[in-house]
Amino acid sequence: MWVVKWQVRIERHDPREIGTRTLHGPSCAAVADATALVLTLMVDPFAVVEAPAPVVVIPQPESPSESPWAFGLLVAALGDYGTLVGAAPGFSVRGTLDENHRRYEVGLDVLPKNIAPAPGRSGAGGKLALYSATAAACLYLVDVPLNLGPCVGIDVGWIVAQGYGITTPGRGNAPLLAGRGGIVAAWTPIEHLSVILRADTVIPVDRPRFLLANVGQVYQTGAVAGRALLGAQWQF
Repeated sequence: MWVVKWQVRIERHDPREIGTRTLHGPSCAAVADATALVLTLMVDPFAVVEAPAPVVVIPQPESPSESPWAFGLLVAALGDYGTLVGAAPGFSVRGTLDENHRRYEVGLDVLPKNIAPAPGRSGAGGKLALYSATAAACLYLVDVPLNLGPCVGIDVGWIVAQGYGITTPGRGNAPLLAGRGGIVAAWTPIEHLSVILRADTVIPVDRPRFLLANVGQVYQTGAVAGRALLGAQWQF
């Protein structure tokens, strides 16, 4: 059985000293390392061969994962045509929840003042107002910079009417249940702040009528109404 050994012979010729040294090793790399060390000490006997500094890996703390849910508050100007008489301005306050491409809204729509004059009776009629709780779900089909998609929802409201211009005007109210469908557009110019535009078609389940004593019908809710809002949403 043959054993392979490597060796290096180093001879030093110096006027003051002549020396020879032979190095043996099991591999070429081992002999080369030993040779380098010997030559270094021959050139500088006080040299210190430093081992490479160990590499210390400091683990980075994991950043907390962001929640996919974003809660917000929407305050908007509201406009309606068909629920009350003609075009009726109002306002809306809604809580919002956005999750990836889905959006949910729950809030209150208010049409605070609307005049319904009595047909053929000058100076008489009714003053109408709508207070409606609303809930909707939307799905964004178009992504940034402008989010756009369809919405469906439901309204559970109350129409309040106050007569005027007659001896005993009276006061009445009626519930209003309606379904709605439309589109939503959201634009976010800066972080946390979005501009929201909604446009819906509102279809009531029932159509309440409002009458004045000795006058007759003043108004009946439309079979179809259009409702739009434009407002600002702040996300927390």
